[in-house]
Amino acid sequence: MNKQKKKFQAQQLVPGQNVQMISPHTYVAYFYEYHLKMVSREKMPNLLKEVLQLDLLKPFPYRDTSKLQADFKEHFLETDCINGDFNTYWMNISGSLSYILRGTPKKVPKKQKEWLGRSFFDIFKPFRFLEPHIHNYPVLYEEYRTHEKARVVILCYLFLETSDR
Repeated sequence: MNKQKKKFQAQQLVPGQNVQMISPHTYVAYFYEYHLKMVSREKMPNLLKEVLQLDLLKPFPYRDTSKLQADFKEHFLETDCINGDFNTYWMNISGSLSYILRGTPKKVPKKQKEWLGRSFFDIFKPFRFLEPHIHNYPVLYEEYRTHEKARVVILCYLFLETSDR
């Protein structure tokens, strides 16, 4: 009986899988709140382990970005380079993680920290029109969510690293 109760409690802790989120902000807000609660409950949160479990080395989702650009061609300017902008944003997240992995989180440049505090759509405002539609491109959306998770965990880690705990 006790084993069944523990299994039921464990199932309650597992985030929903295969759930489509309409807004990326909703997903990130949930993820952020979850980590804040986790940090407030634990003396030494295991944030680094969590970010290491994320796969940030997947190939860039060119097929989805090509489809996205074709679907919204009337919104894109000839000079827009969404592939380059996503790549730049995601490399900032990966680069910030590399400072942590090398044991030098205090050396993350100020500009990188500023970018970590903002979402892709906050930095690249011309693409804000895509935010409500990004979930329609599953590979791109999964990559976006993975990097947003990493961004939030890295922010929490950097905050804890610099706070007087």
